[in-house]
Amino acid sequence: MRADMLYLAFDGDNVGSQLSQLIELGEDRELAAYAAGVQEEMFETARAAERIGATVLMCSGDSLLFRLEHKSQAERILYTFRHRKKRFVTHSVGVGRTVQEAHKKLMHAKLAGKNRVCWYYEPAPLGRLVIESLLHPLVALKNFHFKGFFLWK
Repeated sequence: MRADMLYLAFDGDNVGSQLSQLIELGEDRELAAYAAGVQEEMFETARAAERIGATVLMCSGDSLLFRLEHKSQAERILYTFRHRKKRFVTHSVGVGRTVQEAHKKLMHAKLAGKNRVCWYYEPAPLGRLVIESLLHPLVALKNFHFKGFFLWK
């Protein structure tokens, strides 16, 4: 494994809940449109990441997993993703030096309130996640960086 190789794990926020609600309401057209829209957004994101040089390891449902050769690629993908029009779903993202680290950081991003990116540096103590969660109202006001953690605008 190369020292500068990174993995990005994306997962949609509340997609399952939205699908369940549409199923319960019996909204067939809306359900089909929402599911197709989420899938198309995932494919668009995967294609954009490939143009930047990412290797797409998984593109399924509302989840994506990329392998990157350089940190600059991760930054470009996140910048592109952050500034695209979100029609159907927001995402939480984990960035790590291994697939396992990326997945762990994805779970941290979800636990910290979703619609976030969490970068791997060192294992984050629970206290730091609590502090990040408490900062949420302050963080939402600006493009705030906190040791590898930031919110989408």
